[in-house]
Amino acid sequence: MKVYCDNCDNQFEFKIHKKKVAEGIFEYYTECPECKKQYHSYYENKKIKKIIDKNREISKTVKGYDTLEESAKILKKFQDNKKQIEAEQKKIQKELDEIEKK
Repeated sequence: MKVYCDNCDNQFEFKIHKKKVAEGIFEYYTECPECKKQYHSYYENKKIKKIIDKNREISKTVKGYDTLEESAKILKKFQDNKKQIEAEQKKIQKELDEIEKK
């Protein structure tokens, strides 16, 4: 997938990178190869990885559900997991902000 850099207007192939930003915390981002501007995607720690892995397992079972009620239950699980990930992302950002202040 091609994307555009809003800094230098370069078009480049989207490629995800991973770097350690603190003990047990990784940042996933893409970077313009021309100007090196980084675009943050998300943070990951053990808790978020566990939730993402749960979602992968849930998604493997989705094909077997035929009824609207069953599908609604699966959607609810994904939504609950998304809320947990968003809360953990905010917590990580706050921790990183505190580290930068020091």
